[in-house]
Amino acid sequence: MSITPLEIARMAIAAAYEMLEKEGLSSEAPHFPRALKQAIAEREEVLTVTITTPTGDAGPLKMKVAETLKARLGRDVEIVEEKDPTLLGGALIAFGDQRIDLTMRGALDTVAQELLSSTPSL
Repeated sequence: MSITPLEIARMAIAAAYEMLEKEGLSSEAPHFPRALKQAIAEREEVLTVTITTPTGDAGPLKMKVAETLKARLGRDVEIVEEKDPTLLGGALIAFGDQRIDLTMRGALDTVAQELLSSTPSL
């Protein structure tokens, strides 16, 4: 009797959840499916990029990000869109350990930092 791919997947998932629990990370279990999908994509050399916007629809930015990253990195790109209604506007782009903040809040924070760090000339 041979083992099926589905049975292997179920055992791997059970082991992963057990390890999360053992390491005190059981609260992170809801994020496991996304992490698993990202790990599979990395193995297949597909870059998963998350674009978070107030509406969950990045519109034309989605294609521009995918095209730009594919051209620069030479890898296929999968875009995942997420909704965060607390954003004032713009988008957050995340892939790997990179974060690109194109939000209104991020722009306002940058301007505030520049204003606070500049010294007035007398």
